[in-house]
Amino acid sequence: MGVGFARDGNNLLKFNKAQRGSSKKGFKEGQKTFLKKGHALIFKNVTKEELEKFKIEFKAQKRKENIRTTIIVTLFLSLLTGLIFYFIK
Repeated sequence: MGVGFARDGNNLLKFNKAQRGSSKKGFKEGQKTFLKKGHALIFKNVTKEELEKFKIEFKAQKRKENIRTTIIVTLFLSLLTGLIFYFIK
């Protein structure tokens, strides 16, 4: 069983972040650790399959966001280029 985020799971796939900053190897259910001042993270035990499923879903979501951003930027640059050529004539 691995350790994953109970909340704030989309935080750039920083799984097991608390273990790197702690001398303790394991965490109990509901134990809090702090990423930033006043920002507590609550951990829960998850299976490796659940963790892999979350990683796949997260990567798919990021891919969709990147495609959407690329389309928006391309349309904006096309519009800007068209306006520049329109006013140059």
